[in-house]
Amino acid sequence: MGTVNWGKLYEQGRCKAIGIPWSQEEREAIYLLKIPVEYVREGVLTLKAFEAAKEIKIETKKELMVEAKALGIKFTPEVMIDTLKAEIEAKKEAIRTEKAEKAKVKAKEKAEAKAEKDKEAAKVKSEKAKAKKVVKKVVKKKK
Repeated sequence: MGTVNWGKLYEQGRCKAIGIPWSQEEREAIYLLKIPVEYVREGVLTLKAFEAAKEIKIETKKELMVEAKALGIKFTPEVMIDTLKAEIEAKKEAIRTEKAEKAKVKAKEKAEAKAEKDKEAAKVKSEKAKAKKVVKKVVKKKK
């Protein structure tokens, strides 16, 4: 007798997660109420909850594989849907973090450039004020 292939059972919707069988309530939702396993895995166990949850898009493995490929995530066809979801979310978070960091750097550079420009403007203003004082002194001496 071989070992249980939890990955295959999971893909076939025959267990909740790898190493975790369906509870009695979950089995009833799947087999008696005919609620798709993707929804049951998300906690939808009644027809009323299923009707409400239909509005929420639950992506298929194929859709997730397309998204993962677009994000540059490498995987094999045997990848578990939960693993794929986690990798996609991690990649998206990394992208958001990178964009935020770039925005911070850009804002800092902009602030530094403005500060330098303000410093130069203040220096020019100061030099103009000194020049005016010198001109006034020269004008007074000539009178």
